[in-house]
Amino acid sequence: MSSRLAKPAGGALLLEAEEVRGRSRRQGLGCRAAASGDDDAASHVPDTLPVAGLDSDWRKFRAQLVASSSGAAAAAPAAGAATPADAAWAHSLPQPEHGCLLLANPLMFGASQTYFHMSVVLVWAHDSRGSAGLILNRLAGWPTEYLVSRFGAGAGFLTPEFDKAQLYLGGDVGPDTVHLLHGVPDLAASSEVFSGVWLGGFEAAKRGIAEGRYEASQFKVLTRYAGWGPGQLESECARGVWLPVSASKHAVLRWAEPTSAVDDYWHYVAQLAGGDLAALSREVLGVADPDIQRAAGGGYAPKAEEEESEPGLGGPHVARARWQQQQRRRGRLPEADYRDGAGI
Repeated sequence: MSSRLAKPAGGALLLEAEEVRGRSRRQGLGCRAAASGDDDAASHVPDTLPVAGLDSDWRKFRAQLVASSSGAAAAAPAAGAATPADAAWAHSLPQPEHGCLLLANPLMFGASQTYFHMSVVLVWAHDSRGSAGLILNRLAGWPTEYLVSRFGAGAGFLTPEFDKAQLYLGGDVGPDTVHLLHGVPDLAASSEVFSGVWLGGFEAAKRGIAEGRYEASQFKVLTRYAGWGPGQLESECARGVWLPVSASKHAVLRWAEPTSAVDDYWHYVAQLAGGDLAALSREVLGVADPDIQRAAGGGYAPKAEEEESEPGLGGPHVARARWQQQQRRRGRLPEADYRDGAGI
């Protein structure tokens, strides 16, 4: 996938996304589970650390370590521990990895490759040869075409068992590919992305549905996928195009209602991760500081004198400049200027 960066209009969100990426690298990882408390808990040295067994899920164990080091030890489940419904968890990552989620920078893909706008991508392949992923929150076609049965002969091998299944757009590569995402263990011909999350196994799934052992709603059907060449995804993450997150199987396999907005799932993951990502989510939703909201272009009406003294830079650009100056005085931003869409 060759991501072309759209020039954003909201400078404040650009700065917020840049701060998320910068702090993630400087401070390490931040974690939050579904039932956690304060997003802004200060880091500290924990009194106790979780212990991993030989059969522990290393991602879950790492999440517990992250929660412990960030002062939210009670937030993430211990490796191998039983928790109510095995609560969902997520935390930010400094770089992409196999099995991670990618949150699209909210200022990216507004003008081109819009199917990636506010997307959440599951990376199911990631090595020296490149990376591949599936958009999890983008339905294919228009509202009357979401069902597999409406896609005619191309979906023939999925019928009749998946006739009423929602069809999702997984990306912009491989027009002839179809993927089956699920949490059914040991399904024949399927492969495990990470513990509890599987891809493939169409025939076994169809048999199980026909025999009444499974429901079609347990599976997500996606067409196409997103692809990156060697080192491309790392480069895009370093520029802030994508915000990588590690998440539990319950967060990844959380099916949204067809009527849900695309960005609902983006906000769910960001708020589940907590910390800077949750703050960024609030910025996007416009529930943060009114000054920051105006700087992002939300409801700001420039005065006539501002338009005259700043030709071509009125509206959110003026507000953003003022916000930048305020943040620099508070020591939150360096003196160097930020450019729209550049240097992310």
